[in-house]
Amino acid sequence: MSGQAKRRMVLVTSNGWGLGHLSRELAIALAIGDRAEVIMFSFSRGLPLAAEFGLRGEFCPGPDSPWIPQDRWNKYVERRFELFLDEVMPEVVLFDGVAPYIGVINALRKRPAISAGWLRRGMWRAGPTDGQLAKSNAFDFIIEPGDIAADADTGPTANLPAIRVPPVSLLEVVPALGRTEAAAALGLDPNRPALLLGLGLGLPGDPVDARRAVIERALQHTAWQVGFITSPLADRSSDTTGDPIQSDDASNLVPIDSVYPLIRYLAAFDAAINAAGYNSVHELIPARVPTLFIPKLASRTDNQTARAAFLEQRGLALTASQDDVAAIQHQVDNLLGDARAGLAERLNEIPVEALMGGAGAVADILATSAPVGIRETGTDDWRQPGFKGWAKRAIPPAGVRLAQRVLGRPSPGHPPGPVSLEPGESSIGLLVSDDLDAVSRSDRQPVEHLLHDASSAYGEARRTIIHEFYDLE
Repeated sequence: MSGQAKRRMVLVTSNGWGLGHLSRELAIALAIGDRAEVIMFSFSRGLPLAAEFGLRGEFCPGPDSPWIPQDRWNKYVERRFELFLDEVMPEVVLFDGVAPYIGVINALRKRPAISAGWLRRGMWRAGPTDGQLAKSNAFDFIIEPGDIAADADTGPTANLPAIRVPPVSLLEVVPALGRTEAAAALGLDPNRPALLLGLGLGLPGDPVDARRAVIERALQHTAWQVGFITSPLADRSSDTTGDPIQSDDASNLVPIDSVYPLIRYLAAFDAAINAAGYNSVHELIPARVPTLFIPKLASRTDNQTARAAFLEQRGLALTASQDDVAAIQHQVDNLLGDARAGLAERLNEIPVEALMGGAGAVADILATSAPVGIRETGTDDWRQPGFKGWAKRAIPPAGVRLAQRVLGRPSPGHPPGPVSLEPGESSIGLLVSDDLDAVSRSDRQPVEHLLHDASSAYGEARRTIIHEFYDLE
């Protein structure tokens, strides 16, 4: 691209429970390298982790934020994202998530010159997904990252048109450490076998009972170290973030707190037990780590059960249901016993190009040929079709809140008290800052994060939005 200005693009990630969306977009950003200027706009509190790789980005509170009334959240996002797009002026925007936000869509509709894409993984569960999939026409292109278990995908996205690329994995772009160095960094003995336990990271929907069953059984294999990890997004007040059992063998438990990305350290482990989410599978399998996958049943769209079953049928992994303690313990014995060698042999037979390469493929699309002008555009609000979308338009917010109270459901959150522009001026204290360290506190304090080095006009416009959407004194 000598002599030409670099393309500028924005990668948008939904909030999610974990770091999957952020990790995929980070892998793509790193694969793009210096071919384009990449900026993130993220609803994930994990954004500071991506910034450690030198990426600029801005954090926006997600739909579960208690600081913005839920019935106004999408309008808040629309205003925020409009301002952001006008400040950054990208040529391409790529959203990663299973539920594109109406506010993001509406902002993009008003800017038809931007090429807008949806990075939408497959393996959706069967269910009422029409509302989300109807949003496909809000994008110029849709990219589906490959899945090792794609042959088992019978969900609603399986036959939909999309640009299909190989699996996306951070392993493509983040160098891994050798065993000795990785073990030393995690506090493990490189001369003893080590089990990676990534099940129950302290996030919503984690199978705590399954995790306890795994640890109790694994500790009976006294030659093994059990490295149990917690997510950087975990609630530190949760008892799932620490040692969940008392045991005489607790000395074999090694806490691994908030390490990201874990793929740097996978050489330290001889086996793993984890949920069967997209990123976990597409890190552990390409790294050739024999694994017991215990699908997270609380996952709303990701069909982890089908993914894990496919891997087991191909001899690439073991699996057990999170609510079957006996099966879990049996499979732990298999993994730490005779089955591991066979799994390792099968994993080593798979060529690496079948396991990853999607980050580079998506990077090529974004940097050279992202299409534009296909989606619906205009100045009117985009709304999801069907009864639910009609009801949201026809029933005023006060009526929605009344109906939720009658049905015994939590009402949309309003700021729990007056909020000020500076900390300490009220019972809440809204922080306006370009410091990404503040993002990690955003679950406890309202944070309006500003893109670093943004213009003064952008900062003033953002303060106008604060006065409009927060309850300010």
